[in-house]
Amino acid sequence: MDIQQLLVNKNFFEQAPLFTSVVPGEIAHYLEECSQLRIKSGEVLLTPDSRNAYLYVIIEGTLEVRLESPERTPLTLLSCGECVGEMSVIERRTPSAYVMAAVDSVVLAIAHDTLWAMVGANHAIARNLLIILSGRIRTDNAIIADSAVIIRHFQKKSFTDALTGLHNRRWLREFFSREIARCQMNEDAATLALLDVDNFRTFNNTFGHLVGDHALGVVTRALIANFRSNDLIARYGGDEFLVLLPETSLAEARKISERMRKAVYEKGLSLAGAVTDSATISVSIGIAQMDNKDNLDDLITKADAALYRAKDLGRNRVSD
Repeated sequence: MDIQQLLVNKNFFEQAPLFTSVVPGEIAHYLEECSQLRIKSGEVLLTPDSRNAYLYVIIEGTLEVRLESPERTPLTLLSCGECVGEMSVIERRTPSAYVMAAVDSVVLAIAHDTLWAMVGANHAIARNLLIILSGRIRTDNAIIADSAVIIRHFQKKSFTDALTGLHNRRWLREFFSREIARCQMNEDAATLALLDVDNFRTFNNTFGHLVGDHALGVVTRALIANFRSNDLIARYGGDEFLVLLPETSLAEARKISERMRKAVYEKGLSLAGAVTDSATISVSIGIAQMDNKDNLDDLITKADAALYRAKDLGRNRVSD
């Protein structure tokens, strides 16, 4: 199909958004400056590796848009009348995606200068191009928004312990450190509590890992119910949990931790009978108050030492 045949092809002009409400005869001399390209199936028309000088309107066939590489799954398919390359030809920059033929196709290639000449001479072309660009921006924004949702989803998963639903060690390294720095900057007190389930390895070996997982769930629910909304809670690993209590003195932290210890023990008693009379759990808790020069590792070391003192004193208790 040559340009003269294209000019009398009503179906093409009705399908092409760029030519909506455009009288073909009014732009005939501009279209005569354009060329038609035949693209074989699988052939790449646009690539981020090369600058683009044309807006392409599909006359026959189907084009695919692919991000990152030609081997990726197509983001979208474009059919007769639709155009590609408008953003890159206007900005005179490289395309942001790969465009290739899904089947043998024919496109109308409108050069940069010819496009602007049509825009300047024909209001319908100018309006249509604005509508096309607006649609592209809206689509791009939707993709960005969807991507942001996906990123947040996976970021949340990367910060969450799969078993307990609490924040994990990766999260606590970042956010505990931030909160410690904030308390130090404001000259506020802060206390770290390190909780360990007593004899958990023996418990696991005796009753099995499923019961052990249930026991960790009991501890988790007690943690959530008995610490405050501004306390930072995370699973440190295995049967250990860390809680940072900002703006909290050692004496206040002891009261809160003691309440927590009792809650775990009372809930742990509910395991008896559900499994066996001896299937009870308790926790030992070591607490350490932050000094002005302490970082997270310093606080953990001090809380760990306090935890060992609680164990040495017979377990199921709080120590500093």
